[in-house]
Amino acid sequence: ARLGAIAVIATVATLIIAAMSIICMLRANARRLREQNEQLEEARQRSEYTTRAKSAFLASMSHEIRTPLNGIIGMTDLVLDTQLTRGQREYLALVRESGESLLGVINDILDFSKIEAGKLDLDVAAFDLVESLEDAVKSLAFRAHSKDLELALRVAPGTHLSLIGDRSRLRQVVVNLVGNAIKFTELGEVVLSVATESKTADEIVLRFTIKDTGI
Repeated sequence: ARLGAIAVIATVATLIIAAMSIICMLRANARRLREQNEQLEEARQRSEYTTRAKSAFLASMSHEIRTPLNGIIGMTDLVLDTQLTRGQREYLALVRESGESLLGVINDILDFSKIEAGKLDLDVAAFDLVESLEDAVKSLAFRAHSKDLELALRVAPGTHLSLIGDRSRLRQVVVNLVGNAIKFTELGEVVLSVATESKTADEIVLRFTIKDTGI
């Protein structure tokens, strides 16, 4: 009986030692996990700070560059309305096209920085659809004509023309998409079409289609 009791005590002692070892191991693992979580949180905060700083820098630089660039484009438009030789007009048209392209890149950078910062807002105001689209297509006309491409705008009959929305965002999207179509089209035409997809009392959905004869 005494030997049996000793055996039981030895078994219990072994189990206690094993339990204590497991507890010590769990505590060590918990400590390591806590340290890793703290390191991850510090890294996340550093990453967020870096992202905010980068976005603020991009937004600031984009604004600083865009202001004089808009002035260059505007003055070029004024000069294009004067009497010029054919060569002068072609050179100035190229200047305007290059300025528009650069402005598009800057606007994309600015939008990206705003998206990262969570500050991308829409400038909602009344505008005329045809006037906005004609302005966008006009900015790409020289690029298309330099490749002997026909660039056309087609608005389906019955399309509502007086809209409320962000005219500059619409123009930005149209210029990017039509510009890509021109880039990859060597012969033929690029056609921008717009028609009403659906309409309610408060909302109009328009379908924009870009058709080209490129790859």
